[in-house]
Order: sequence, then C-alpha cells, then structure tokens
Amino acid sequence: MSKKKKILIIISIVLFAWLVMLSTDIILAEKDQAPVFYFRMDSYDDGGSQKYIGLFYQVYHVKSIDASNQGQIVDYGYHLVPWFYSLDYVKEYVIEDT
Repeated sequence: MSKKKKILIIISIVLFAWLVMLSTDIILAEKDQAPVFYFRMDSYDDGGSQKYIGLFYQVYHVKSIDASNQGQIVDYGYHLVPWFYSLDYVKEYVIEDT
C-alpha cells in the first residue's frame, strides 16, 4: 500500500469520527440534552448559562434571569453553534425567537 493511500485512509477515518461526534451532539442539542463529546469551559453569572467546546463547534446551555417575573431563571435549552459565536449572539438569537 502506498504512503499516499495510507494518509488518505487516516484522514478519512478522522473525518468520519468527527462527523459522528458532531452529529451526536447535534441530535442531543435538538432533544435539549447535554452534549457527549465536549470540554466544559465556562459558566456565566447570567442565570447559570454554560459553554461546552467540541471540535470546531460549541454548545451553549442558555439560561437567563427574568426581571419581570420576580427574578425567576428561564432555561432556553442547549444550542449548538460554530466555534466562533459568542454567548451574547446566541442569547440574542434564542430570546428573540421565544
């Protein structure tokens, strides 16, 4: 087997593994469950939001304090986004939709 074929096979295996990880976390985020393939990075003091980092993507568990409802914490669930999105952007998008 040539060296070029070996490299192509290794790249294919790594890409397939990454796609499995990404699709698993997408499905879990849609079902409002915690991701599996991640590193927990940050917790925020905005009601308890959390940031999880995957390989080239992030999952945010968005929570917010509702000032109009006696400071109750509102849970907006899990949202998978590209790795360069901030929590503020995700919150704008999520809270605007509800």
